[in-house]
Amino acid sequence: MTGGEQEQKKGEGKGFAGLSSLVSDVDTTPPPAAKVEPAAAAPGAGRPAPQPGQPQPSQRQTYQEPAQPPSSGSSGGKWMLGFAAVIGVLWLIGQSDKNTTSPAQAYSPPAQTATPSYSPPPAEPLAPSRPQESMPPVGQNQVLSTAQIRYCLAEEIRMDGAKSAINNYIESDVDRFNAMVADYNSRCGNFRYRSGMLENARREIEPYRSQFQSEGRSRFVRSPSTGSLSAPAPSRPAPDATVQAIQRKLNELGYEAGTADGLMGRGTRSAILAFQRDNGLVADGNARAALLQLLTVTRQVERQGAQVPAPSVTVAPPTYTPPARASSRQESTNPTSGGIPQHAHLNYLGNGWECNRGYYRSGNECQPVQMPRYATLDVYGSGWVCQSGYFKSGNECQPVQMPQNATLDVYGSGWVCQRGYYRSANECLPVQMPRYATLDVYGSGWVCQRGYYKSANECLPVQMPPNATLDVYGSGWVCQRGFYKSVNQCLPVQIPQNATLDVYGAGWACIQGYARVGDSCAAN
Repeated sequence: MTGGEQEQKKGEGKGFAGLSSLVSDVDTTPPPAAKVEPAAAAPGAGRPAPQPGQPQPSQRQTYQEPAQPPSSGSSGGKWMLGFAAVIGVLWLIGQSDKNTTSPAQAYSPPAQTATPSYSPPPAEPLAPSRPQESMPPVGQNQVLSTAQIRYCLAEEIRMDGAKSAINNYIESDVDRFNAMVADYNSRCGNFRYRSGMLENARREIEPYRSQFQSEGRSRFVRSPSTGSLSAPAPSRPAPDATVQAIQRKLNELGYEAGTADGLMGRGTRSAILAFQRDNGLVADGNARAALLQLLTVTRQVERQGAQVPAPSVTVAPPTYTPPARASSRQESTNPTSGGIPQHAHLNYLGNGWECNRGYYRSGNECQPVQMPRYATLDVYGSGWVCQSGYFKSGNECQPVQMPQNATLDVYGSGWVCQRGYYRSANECLPVQMPRYATLDVYGSGWVCQRGYYKSANECLPVQMPPNATLDVYGSGWVCQRGFYKSVNQCLPVQIPQNATLDVYGAGWACIQGYARVGDSCAAN
């Protein structure tokens, strides 16, 4: 080999070594780059990037060429080849960085970072939870917690709803409702609480009034119910032909008796009561054959206007003689022509008319009853009364102003003090009871417990001698059977032969076949 060729090969080796060192300086691949597969990573690169720590003699031998005369063009070509290799290596590094960083983004999606700080928008607030209730134990004059006071208030609303749903003609319903009332009174009839607790509990319970009333009504639903507190539905009674006929007649006369199903319900009973009141009958609400006869006669008079013989009935009045001619309800609505005005019906005698419920008579027409707010129709249907919790003041209903520890009276238009409190002017003060005392039957005073008697403002124990027991009132004593009272002691009854204790147990009487002679019994 000539000296020129050796110089040329040395120059070529140095040029490639310089390119390799340049590549090593740039190829600072980060640690994740080791996981990237270099297959087909760079279309323009003939071979994968050299890895650190691997020998590269094979790469030199690959790039060596036969000896050529040195020229400036070959040197420039080598530099261009080296520059292209550097660009390829840099492109491979960029691709490896993209491949290694893309999985990192998959581990932190935006949805996960936004979850902890999520809050519902103001337009859809969460529904408030129902206040918790706790059934108080049986007892009187106990200090109840807030949850127990909530139970008492809610149960009162539930019983009010149940009262509107019971069937008064089903004894099991009436008995069950009375048992509910007794249980409520045993737990909530008389209790104590800390200041402000009752008002707070009432404010918490009031928004759920309709829900509590629905729960109360569900206790007496006649169809099978899913609620655990609902009463089992009794077997449906068989339809009654008389009741069904009465329902049809009442509906024809304008009384809303409901569907003519032959079953005696609240609507039918209310319609019968209204008809009886409107026609001067005894308002008992019973569906009898005599009532059906009256309804039939009334309907015949109304339709035909002919005189009908008086039926034999047992209700007052005992006889019924309609007039020779009675105007039909459909003839005219002009009072001046002798017809029945709108919103009216024939009276019982058939010789006049009366206004329907919700209307009152004004001259020869029926005007609707104008009721203020918080009012309802009265029992006659021609006037109005205030709802429970309101009292009549002029032509409006004003709310009853109750002091603390008070409740509505039986009429709902006034207030009375709760058990354990007594009325003093316009407030309710607690009953001051001494030791060994309990509330009286009215709840506004106190009596001594059994075994104690009242002495001024305290209860003292009853002092009983031997062989004595408390009397029926519990405030005194009587001798036991076989003993009689002598001053403040009980002495034994001395019974002679052929004698036994009398019915009172404080004396003796001879047995059968013997008669009393002095202090002994002699044979008859």
